[in-house]
Amino acid sequence: MAMKPEIRFCKTPEGVSIAYATMGAGPLLFFSSTWLSWNVLYEKNVAFRDFVGKLARHHTLLYFDKPGIGLSDRDRKDFSLENHLLDLETVIGQVDDEVFALWGSSGGVPLSIAYAVKYPQRVSHLILYGGYASGAKVAKPEVRDSLLALVRANWGIGSGVLAGLFIPDRANEPEALKQLKELQRESATPEMAARHLQVNYDLEVTDLLPKVAVPTLVMHRRGDRAISADQARELAAGIPGARLVMLEGDIHLPWLGDSDAIVRVMLEFLGNETAAEPEPATTQPAKVEKAPAKEPAGETGSEQVPPPRELAARQRPPVPEQRSGGMYEIVYRDLLRETGEVPKVTCRIGMAQFAVPQDALEETGRGLFSLRADRVEAVRGRVRE
Repeated sequence: MAMKPEIRFCKTPEGVSIAYATMGAGPLLFFSSTWLSWNVLYEKNVAFRDFVGKLARHHTLLYFDKPGIGLSDRDRKDFSLENHLLDLETVIGQVDDEVFALWGSSGGVPLSIAYAVKYPQRVSHLILYGGYASGAKVAKPEVRDSLLALVRANWGIGSGVLAGLFIPDRANEPEALKQLKELQRESATPEMAARHLQVNYDLEVTDLLPKVAVPTLVMHRRGDRAISADQARELAAGIPGARLVMLEGDIHLPWLGDSDAIVRVMLEFLGNETAAEPEPATTQPAKVEKAPAKEPAGETGSEQVPPPRELAARQRPPVPEQRSGGMYEIVYRDLLRETGEVPKVTCRIGMAQFAVPQDALEETGRGLFSLRADRVEAVRGRVRE
C-alpha cells in the first residue's frame, strides 16, 4: 500500500504537461481538480495529509494539478469546459481502472458533473462537496468583478480576501488561514489565479443535472460563506436520486473543521461500512458529528425522491417490520430508543414517504425540514389516497 503519493507526469493531446499522484490501495477514488494544487497541499499541509490518508486506507486515490496550477504547466491558454474535461480524461487514462468513484469539491463540482454525464459507464459513484451548478449564482456580479480585479492587482491582498471566505474568522483557525494565503500564492500566478477564478464564475451545468445517471452524494457545510448551502440544495434537487447531507460548520475546505464527518459519510456512501469511524486526525481534534449512514441511491427516472436531509436516526438499524395484512406495510421505529436525542412524547408517529416539491419545505434547524403550513392539506389528501 502506497501511503505516500507517487507523483508522475502525463501530457494532453495538445502537449500540456499535467502532474498527477496516486496513493493508497483499494477501489479508485478520483479527485477532480480544484483551485489549489493537490500536490503542493500534500507537501505543505498536515491537515490535508490526514484527510487523504484516512481515505487512502480504503481506496486508491488519484488527484492532479490542472494546467496553470501547482506542478503542472503554468501557462494555460484554453479555459473552456471542454478543455478542462480533457484534463480529466488525460489523467484517468493513466490508470487501468475502467470504473471509479469521482469526487468533486468547490469549483471541481461542475467539472465532475459534466464528466459523469459524458461517461456514465465509468463513474460508479459521484461525490460532490461544497459546490454548485451555476457559477453565476456563487457571487453577485459586482463582487466577482472586484475580486478578479483585486487578485490581478495585488495577489497578496487578494489571496487574503479569498482565504477569509474559505476560513471565516469565527472558525478560529489563524494558522490555517495564514497557510492558505501562502498555498494560494504558491499554487498559481496572479493572472492564472484570476483566470481560474473567472472560470469558476463562468461554469454552468444546470442543464446537465437531470442527465446524471449515477449514484450521487451531495455534501455541504451549512454555514459555508464561499459557496452558499443553497447551491447544494439546488444540486440535490436537480440530480435524480441524489442524497443531500448538510453538515455543521462554516469552513469551506473539507480537510479543516470536522473533517472526520466528511470522511465518514464518504466511506459509507462508497460501501466501506466497517470504516464508518475513521481514526482521529493528528493535527486537529475531531468534533464528532452525527452523519447519515449509507443508503442506496435512487435510480434515474424513479418517482421516489429522497428527503432533503438525512436524519441521524437512519444510522440505526430498524426494528423488525410488522405487516398489517392489507395493502400497506406498517413499519415501527422507536426514535426515542434509537437516537436518545428526540424529546419524549406520549404518542406514536406514523410516517409515509412520497415526493413533494422542494418549495413545499422549510428549514426548521438541526438539519431538519418541515412541511410548510399552507401545504399541509394537500399532503394530507395524498396520505388518504
